[in-house]
Amino acid sequence: MGDSKTVIKKCQATSTDKSIIEAIIRDIQKKKADFQELIF
Repeated sequence: MGDSKTVIKKCQATSTDKSIIEAIIRDIQKKKADFQELIF
């Protein structure tokens, strides 16, 4: 549960992430503008 919440917070953040999953977070951030609502 904690790891999922961390990923969601990183996806919602506007700052650049320097973690191992940086590329995935960046892709989600780019695509989230295409959605009105995104539920995990």
